[in-house]
Amino acid sequence: MNRRNFLTSSAAGAALIGASSMAASFSSSAASKPKGSSAHDELTFSKAEFERRYSAIRKEMRRQGIDCLLVTGTRGWAEGELGHLRYIGAEIYWEQSFCILPLNGQPIIPKKSPKLGAMAPAFPTDKAQVDFEFVPCGVKDDTRNAAAYAPTVAQILKKLGLSKGKIGLVSPRLIPAEMLLEIQNVLPQAEYVDAEHLILNLRYAKSQEEIAFIQRSAQIADAGILGLIEAAQIGATNQDLYFAMEEATVKAGMPNGGMHLVSSGPWKGRRVEFLFEPNNPRKLQQGDVLIPEVTSNYKGYFTQLTKPIVMGEPDPKFFEDLAMCDKVYSHILSEFKPGQRVADIDKECARYTEQLTNGKYTTAFGFQAGEQETTFWHDNILLQDNMLGYNQPFFLPKKGGAPFHVYGNAVMTTNGSPMQLHQTKMKPTFI
Repeated sequence: MNRRNFLTSSAAGAALIGASSMAASFSSSAASKPKGSSAHDELTFSKAEFERRYSAIRKEMRRQGIDCLLVTGTRGWAEGELGHLRYIGAEIYWEQSFCILPLNGQPIIPKKSPKLGAMAPAFPTDKAQVDFEFVPCGVKDDTRNAAAYAPTVAQILKKLGLSKGKIGLVSPRLIPAEMLLEIQNVLPQAEYVDAEHLILNLRYAKSQEEIAFIQRSAQIADAGILGLIEAAQIGATNQDLYFAMEEATVKAGMPNGGMHLVSSGPWKGRRVEFLFEPNNPRKLQQGDVLIPEVTSNYKGYFTQLTKPIVMGEPDPKFFEDLAMCDKVYSHILSEFKPGQRVADIDKECARYTEQLTNGKYTTAFGFQAGEQETTFWHDNILLQDNMLGYNQPFFLPKKGGAPFHVYGNAVMTTNGSPMQLHQTKMKPTFI
């Protein structure tokens, strides 16, 4: 049967159109471009933006009595673990790096000084020209290129007069044990505190400059979905689809190594294939439903986007679950506003889903807010203006069975209706 006729003539298709109308009204608005930019113009932050951030960080340090922050970052979690370093204007290419941020004075970065012939990745900083001090850091004994970061950091802290100071660790979960042991050995009387949320809480509410970066990230996610749709054909593998999304997002301005997911298979109310690695050989067949999840990244600003793509005529169960998602998505979007807490939105999502389905379904979670590295923490954040969230209900059958998505996207709080970030509509695409 012709795809267009199938959708508009079947009873299931008619039910879909009616159920989708509310969700479509929320997802039809286009993401606005940063003023004066095109999809490939490079965005950078102003010096004033970094001055704002440093002022806010140091104000909170004074409030908590912290004399110095030790900030670290890695390329883990699809570069999400770089969030704190990037927030203070630093960047790395390869290996874990560190920045010491005293209450007063320049932030300090230990930079590897290799022996002749060794490789040393550069440590660039943002073009806003944050005024860092770089301290030479040698390599470990009997190695060619293993940086001796631990003793260097310990000595910097000692020279800052922090023998009995209060040192905030950002983030303690990423700081190597050898470094912490070395610092404690050199500064045994100092106090060490977890300062993860000191910066994290400041990162939640976005400035106007940051919103432009998030909008660019949303455009990248849109490009990833379009790349997958172009590659989706009978006989293509999940691996083909993954790399189609990866190629499209990289061309749109994202670094290599995105955290994309692809699932495919006959729709039975769950994901048949849940792809965490790209080397999945399953081939698409007629009747399959694809549920891709694009995690986009523009210079450390992330969004997520999930949209169903249908290969031909799906199982009728798909339309039932799509209609359920339409209603839950729209209901939760109406709850996404300043003054709400994430845990309360999650509870409301579960309550509403159970009521809607007469107890057949609930939600494992309905809503996520925060930064990329905290995606699965589900912090109970109090929403403020200009905070990023993912409206992506994760349904769970009450009588057993695998949880599943249908669709979802990234939005931002405002003092009115939530700001739509993506151009991609949540309606399914039929191929």
